[in-house]
Amino acid sequence: MKGPLQLPPELLSRIVDLVAIGETLETNRDDEPFNQDCNNKYNIDNEPPASGLSYQHSMLAITPRPDVTTLRNLRLASRGFAQMCTTRLFGCIRLLPTEESSFSYNQILSEPVLSNQVRKVVFQTRMVPGGSTSFWSRQEPGPGDDYSRPHPFFLDALQQVGRFSNLTHVEMVFGSQCIAPDSSNETTERVRFREGVLSALYAGLNHCEHPAMEVFNLSIKNLQDRTPHALINNNEDEDEAVRDIKFRKNFAQVMSRITHLSLQVATEDEESAPETTLDLPESHNFFGYELRKYWVAPIAENLVYFKLYACDMLFGTFPACNLPKLPELRTLILGNLSMCNEDHIDWILSHAATLEELILDDAVVAVGTVLYAEVADEASRRIIYSSLTIEDGRPLYQPKLDHALPKRRSLWLTRWHHIFGRLQRSLPKLKHFAMGHGNWDEHKAFDEAEILQNVLTDARYQYLDRGTGPDN
Repeated sequence: MKGPLQLPPELLSRIVDLVAIGETLETNRDDEPFNQDCNNKYNIDNEPPASGLSYQHSMLAITPRPDVTTLRNLRLASRGFAQMCTTRLFGCIRLLPTEESSFSYNQILSEPVLSNQVRKVVFQTRMVPGGSTSFWSRQEPGPGDDYSRPHPFFLDALQQVGRFSNLTHVEMVFGSQCIAPDSSNETTERVRFREGVLSALYAGLNHCEHPAMEVFNLSIKNLQDRTPHALINNNEDEDEAVRDIKFRKNFAQVMSRITHLSLQVATEDEESAPETTLDLPESHNFFGYELRKYWVAPIAENLVYFKLYACDMLFGTFPACNLPKLPELRTLILGNLSMCNEDHIDWILSHAATLEELILDDAVVAVGTVLYAEVADEASRRIIYSSLTIEDGRPLYQPKLDHALPKRRSLWLTRWHHIFGRLQRSLPKLKHFAMGHGNWDEHKAFDEAEILQNVLTDARYQYLDRGTGPDN
């Protein structure tokens, strides 16, 4: 019998793949076995987007890091294993907001053998992105850690990202908590901080000396529901106007190359008065107008993969979500979507000619609502929005109000069996469908969306109580 090192290269590669995956496929968070078919979803495939569903389910797209310790040990077994393990170890690297992490990042860049292996870079602005009390780790924390400006070494790393010659995936991870521009909170990333990081990211991806021309997969996790001002309107200050023009240029050129776009949107939360959270204008502006105008519509013709999540609120019904048709779309993943009429189903079905994969994570049907001053069309089951206006250079897209209206209750008749029937009849190319509840408690739902298991939860029907926000 041959020893393991004499096995065919295909089997050795498969062994390394399974080692790299580690325990991620053995159990889900409820300790239930995954479907055996999931094993086939982790084949590393760096071909262009036309390679099909196997690409979208690749380990590179789903898991940010492999089982590093085991791969390091296996790397010592033989020269063949060393080469294969190096590919898995350095296929995806993560930059944390520490000088030590930045030093390791630059070391990889300086070694062509290692930097050539890098296909994906994850930039993480906080040590614990999902934690509201997390902070940047530094050897000597100082008073400058107020999230008003990112650290220079972090910005420098963003500028160098295009030097990874084989880079195809980039992911930016902000903190999940966000605040208004005028907030005095010093433990949460401010608007200026986030805009500065985004500007540096797009400048690095479009660097004049080493642009990341092969990057087609862009993921932004915890993007604040406030599009950077530079992308919306010119600045009156001359110096800032020049920076804004550069930002817009870099943004447009990078996005024109993107075919796989993943966005998880963070929204401000009024912790002291949760019932007023839905009164904040930003989420309505973003989902109702900015998302379409500045993020999706300009690249709608290119997108074959689109993932959209909201961190802490249901979008679709209230705030409304308006998206353009994506004529080449093959994979659609939505997290925290709420539906109350045919609009959202019609939009999904408008992609029948191309759509092969549909995943709905914590999607709900709003069976009824309690409205206060908002105006609704009872027949079409739509909350009416006012015409677009401009305030301080920013577009406002807000629900139409009539304070003379008494509190009203409306019942909506849409049910999931109606939706399932329409999907079955009208999506002839659909190969994969999943609907369930992702790993929201551990802030992993967005990352693990592609391996969502089918589960019908009680929360798939909810009642929108305008006084307290969406509730069961």
